[in-house]
Amino acid sequence: MLEIDKFDLDEIAFALSDQNVYDEHLHLVDPETGEIVLWTWDGGIDGKTPVDLDDLDRDLVAIRPLPSYVWHEDMADFTELVSDDQAARRLARAINGRGAFRRFKDELRGVPAPVTGLVCVP
Repeated sequence: MLEIDKFDLDEIAFALSDQNVYDEHLHLVDPETGEIVLWTWDGGIDGKTPVDLDDLDRDLVAIRPLPSYVWHEDMADFTELVSDDQAARRLARAINGRGAFRRFKDELRGVPAPVTGLVCVP
């Protein structure tokens, strides 16, 4: 049975959001210890020895990033919860088209924390 306190949930959340090209690097977790390692195509898991993912001896599980549409749906859901109509309209416009994530982040910085319940850190 997995013991949740063995896992660094912040690191797993980062791995899920890491929108890299799959063949550049991949986050892997050891289900026994909770250790998270970074595999790269040119440095393996030790940063020095290239190794193919299929050739890893350890019983590591890949943490595949969530697709960007999942994050987009989260932004849309969040926008619907914003109580200030003007702020909600600005956020809704921001998530349309290319560059939606950057525009959404930029718009959030302009919305007061009492409206969104968030404080954005630069």
